Amino acid sequence: MKRELTTRVTIDPKTQTTDAGIPVESDTYSLTVGRDGPILLQDSYLIEQMANFNRERIPERQPHAKGSGADSKIGR
Repeated sequence: MKRELTTRVTIDPKTQTTDAGIPVESDTYSLTVGRDGPILLQDSYLIEQMANFNRERIPERQPHAKGSGADSKIGR
């Protein structure tokens, strides 16, 4: 018989987590090179948050077809 070890981690409801449920150290700060350096792409939580923000739908900003922009007239 194979036994699997399982551990349960209790997370405070106020703790920020990734989409996978992993607790995040800080929601305010990101990984940078030095004090005022560029943000690193290794900061997976920041990249995940930016991706979620970019995919967010805002109803009044959704493009819709109005039928304008294309004419059936060619040439003249």
